[in-house]
Order: sequence, then structure tokens, then C-alpha cells
Amino acid sequence: MLNKEFPILEFDKVLDNIIEPSREISINKKAIRAIKNVLKPHKCSYLLGKTWSTDSVYRETKDKMKLRKDEGCLVAEMECSAFCAIAEYRNVVLGQMIYSGDDISCDE
Repeated sequence: MLNKEFPILEFDKVLDNIIEPSREISINKKAIRAIKNVLKPHKCSYLLGKTWSTDSVYRETKDKMKLRKDEGCLVAEMECSAFCAIAEYRNVVLGQMIYSGDDISCDE
């Protein structure tokens, strides 16, 4: 059910009460296919990659951002892992497009 190619790092511990605790959770493959199927005909460019879900902007220190970037994360956000956990728990296909977030793929 989970797409291990594009996992989401989670550190907010919201998920621990919903599904088995894990460092990563992934977007459902069906959701990724559906999103691609909508974007491609419209020639919308996109990046498919790892995101870092964190519960506080104050945790986004330069050192942690470098560590997450080294792990392959492109952005930091606050809800994707929780949404995925709830969707998995409720057996709902859910995907998320992050069009605005803290971009950690650059040096600044």
C-alpha cells in the first residue's frame, strides 16, 4: 500500500496513536498515479520527492535542514505525515501536492 520510493519523514509523534510508530510513512501509489494523470495532460511540471514533516518551525535549524537535505528531503512542512497516517488508518487513498513550503533543497 505504501510507496517506499517517496517517503515522508515524521517527527511530530501524532502518528504514534494512529498507526504503528515508524520514522517514515509514504504517499499511496494510487494517489501518486492520479496526481500524475491530472498534471501530465496540462503539461504541469513537478518534482516527486521526500518531504520532512515537523511539528515546529523552530526545529528547522541549519544543521537539521542539512541533515534532512542529505537524506533526500526537498521541503519541510507540518501535516503531510499526519494526513497520510489517518488516510492509511481509515483505508482512504490520499495524496498531497506541496506547492508551497519551506524549500530545503537550496543552500540558503
